Amino acid sequence: MGDRLTGKTALVTAAGAGIGRATALAFAGEGAAVWATDINDEALASLAAEEPGLTTRHLDATDGTAIAELAKELGTTDVLFNCAGMVPYGNILVCDEDTWDRTLSLNVTSMYRTIRAFLPAMLEAGGGSIINVSRWAPYH
Repeated sequence: MGDRLTGKTALVTAAGAGIGRATALAFAGEGAAVWATDINDEALASLAAEEPGLTTRHLDATDGTAIAELAKELGTTDVLFNCAGMVPYGNILVCDEDTWDRTLSLNVTSMYRTIRAFLPAMLEAGGGSIINVSRWAPYH
């Protein structure tokens, strides 16, 4: 592709499939040092086989301790791409409270946790980019 991200470090959550995977591959194709994370280790292995230049790491985006530990390990990142999320099916009348809580934790609170963990080093280094991807599905 190109070299627009050469010398940059990018962290991508939910990189095992879909938008996260495509983004991790695109960032690597532009020269970034990519840390691709997911809870699906098989998907990460497949991604690493497709693009051996990136680094994969098991990460539960709802685990604040694991996120903080990864932030300490990586230090400064230039790009934080939050893509972890889920879409429950049905409607509000069939969505139980546990599903609601899991959805908010993964789709919203995980972004809060990663931003809080990675933003201080970004600011200290003079900046960076944070991209939050949200999901939407119509309820029927």
